[in-house]
Amino acid sequence: MTPEFPLINGIAYSWASIRLEILGAPLVGVTSIAYGEKDSKENNYGIGRFVVSRGYGNVEPNASISLYKDSLEALQKIAPNGRIQDIPAFDVTVAYINRGGKFMKEIIRNFEFTENQVSSSQGENKIVVSIECICSHINWAQ
Repeated sequence: MTPEFPLINGIAYSWASIRLEILGAPLVGVTSIAYGEKDSKENNYGIGRFVVSRGYGNVEPNASISLYKDSLEALQKIAPNGRIQDIPAFDVTVAYINRGGKFMKEIIRNFEFTENQVSSSQGENKIVVSIECICSHINWAQ
């Protein structure tokens, strides 16, 4: 069966195509990044059983990051009193680069760490730290 939409450039974005810039410098010890937005939308009802209008509320952005302990330590060295939560808000640039040299970037605006914690267990050969973050908004597909 022939696919309905043929390959455009033959290359899909993957983890290997991501370049992440934090505080103006590339950070290579990141194992995952997650970011998004959720819109508050609600159906409004009037007479009868059916929707008569829709109400729109806040846009709720979210972000989280996982990185190796040594990358966390690099951030702690530049943080006031070693607390990454005290680093002033900054933008995080996530660039997706394919083999053809073309790229697309998204910018997570006013990014801040909301926690700093480490956990490790017996048998692990690396320490990965997962941190919830806060941001104001996301500039999609720049």
